[in-house]
Amino acid sequence: MFSDWDIDGAVSAAEILYSQTVLGIYPVNKKCNVELIPTSPRSIIRDFRNIKDIEVEYIVILDIAYSEFMNKALSIFKEKGAEVLYVDHHISTAIHADEIRSRTVNLVIGKSATAVLVYNLLKSHGLDVTDRLRAFIEAVSFIEKGGDKLRIKSIDRRLVDIVVAISRTLIKSKNKDLWVKTVNWLTEPLPRLSIPFSIDIKQFVSRSQNDFKELKAIANEIALSAIRIFNIRFIDISHRNYPYKSTSIASILYRLLKTPVFLLAKSRQGRKILIIKSDGTLAYDLALHLYRAGIAEDIVGHQTLTISLLRPDVDKDMVLQKIREIVTSGPAGIRTRDHGDLR
Repeated sequence: MFSDWDIDGAVSAAEILYSQTVLGIYPVNKKCNVELIPTSPRSIIRDFRNIKDIEVEYIVILDIAYSEFMNKALSIFKEKGAEVLYVDHHISTAIHADEIRSRTVNLVIGKSATAVLVYNLLKSHGLDVTDRLRAFIEAVSFIEKGGDKLRIKSIDRRLVDIVVAISRTLIKSKNKDLWVKTVNWLTEPLPRLSIPFSIDIKQFVSRSQNDFKELKAIANEIALSAIRIFNIRFIDISHRNYPYKSTSIASILYRLLKTPVFLLAKSRQGRKILIIKSDGTLAYDLALHLYRAGIAEDIVGHQTLTISLLRPDVDKDMVLQKIREIVTSGPAGIRTRDHGDLR
């Protein structure tokens, strides 16, 4: 089973592991051994080659965005002769859904967090998870939505803080043993008293807090140049270089302005990119419309944050014009409710 390093990937893996090893029902209708592999879109082929000699009956891919690397990986999996279950919420996977399904892959795609999609998948098979695992699923859903309190009113913010800290630790440490221990801990029917962390997670949390202070100062300066389009704020930083990722700057701007943010920036390769940060599924829906309008060549991201690679001939004025057209015309899907919530 391949799953992303972050907490959405870890919780999703724990759900499938619980269903397979504890219940012995899904995706294979018997109890069997599961190899847990944290990975990323770029490293999935390398990670699979490390276990290529193991006899594999079923391959599960969770929370890994579709890319050219995934395309190659699916070809390798097909040669292996194993059945494939692919559950994801990234926009690039949605765009290539037909191509993925044409490879006889059982694809489950949606806008909600992957952990929520897996939960609803298990529920459709008459299965349920433990109360603790369900609490983590709700926390992940809350975080992926950008902290929308109206969606999950009963969420325990202390749990959210813990889940955020765990996610940062898993992502930044890239410690496979720690990731596997966390997934196994989430899977166990009988809870332990403590999370099985053998390293100090405070080092990652405190570092992030210091970064936040500096990012906030940068964002306050940048926000002064924002162009208002209804409730949206458009900001161009494509001519500036900052010591932080553009996605991090967009997220801080969103927290400060408390409204959807369109950030025009440049990639490491010098290409113009448009980052959309919002709550709900607005970023996802708007990015899809830009892609279908021919403004963007490719899109990555998920429901609350997307990154669109713009065509080389597209300039700032063209982007602004298209945003105004999309927002004022109000095409279907822009403000529809995401029906992937826990229920």
